[in-house]
Amino acid sequence: MRYEIKRSLCDGGWGEYDNKTFRYVLAARSTTYEPCPPYAHPENSVAERMICTITAKAQVMIIDSQAPIQFWGEAVNTADYLHQR
Repeated sequence: MRYEIKRSLCDGGWGEYDNKTFRYVLAARSTTYEPCPPYAHPENSVAERMICTITAKAQVMIIDSQAPIQFWGEAVNTADYLHQR
């Protein structure tokens, strides 16, 4: 199953995502570009905190199990799964 991205939300990384090449790629795929307004961090605090929580859980799992770093993606998926349960 394939999904198409309809919107690209950006936290204001002016250079990483706000350039002609990136906007051209988005336009070619009919994706709209929506940058967040400056200093809008309070609006993102819940998402930012969740990212920190999931990352910390994944890091602890990798360290505790002594697994190689190649399993980082699986650790993040597992941490997310466990958090939602």
